[in-house]
Amino acid sequence: MAALIGFPAVVLFGVSVVGAPVAAVRATWTSLRPEAFVPRSRYPSPVVAGPRRPAHRGTHLRVTGAEDNWVKGARGEQAVGAALACTGLPVLHDRRLRQGSRANIDHVVVAADAVYVVDAKNITGSLVATGGTLRINGRDRDSLLQGVRLQARELEAALDRLGVAVPVRPMLCLTGSARPAGMQFVGGVLLTTPFSLASALTLPGPLAGDRRAAIADDLAWAFPPAVSD
Repeated sequence: MAALIGFPAVVLFGVSVVGAPVAAVRATWTSLRPEAFVPRSRYPSPVVAGPRRPAHRGTHLRVTGAEDNWVKGARGEQAVGAALACTGLPVLHDRRLRQGSRANIDHVVVAADAVYVVDAKNITGSLVATGGTLRINGRDRDSLLQGVRLQARELEAALDRLGVAVPVRPMLCLTGSARPAGMQFVGGVLLTTPFSLASALTLPGPLAGDRRAAIADDLAWAFPPAVSD
């Protein structure tokens, strides 16, 4: 459908469909909003890295048999990156989680109400989320929730060291067939899709545009690109 009517129209359609869940998201997170935000001194505007590109020799990427897991992951990150571009918010892509670690953060978004850590996963199958447990294809996948919660804690610690008082919220954006119908909270993590992503990230809040840009600069300094061009 996105190819027929254009991706922005699909996002707008998703926004209209998930209006009620957005109200629930806001009610859940409103109590977490701080009363004031303390910015840090500005750093030069960062070069924002795009989704990871494969490091390989030659001009062709070889994929044999079923689609390579790395390629599937890259496709998922690109779909989420395209959805984030429609929000007009400051976004950092593919940042290193910590010095010396190979782990990365797919996307960091500075919205009006909070900083969001968005982990993109392209997984096929059926998804069941009940209580605080996530199951995909009948298997326990709580490790996905733990992973994005860890990323959120790393950002919270960095912002605290920088003297910036702003909440950090973990989000798991599922791009494959294993996805929620709209938005759903599981174990403190908001499950979304590329179609419902914009609705969750455009809640009203106290952070004006210049403050969002300053926080994005600070985070770009604290979390450098995972892959250098």
